[in-house]
Amino acid sequence: MSRLSQIVVDSRDPAGLARFWAALLGGEPVDRARGWSHVEPPGFPRLAFQVMADPEGNEFCFVSG
Repeated sequence: MSRLSQIVVDSRDPAGLARFWAALLGGEPVDRARGWSHVEPPGFPRLAFQVMADPEGNEFCFVSG
């Protein structure tokens, strides 16, 4: 049986979103290097937030479908 373990969201403010979801769902926000933050709310998959940027710092996104 498969289990969803993490959801990753592109964000301009990863730390702010991690704190918002931690306040709403519980868990402690964690700030990581290179624009990553996450929270592991009890009973939910890890919610991770990042700023996706090219090497020059320009934001970009991937589109599928």
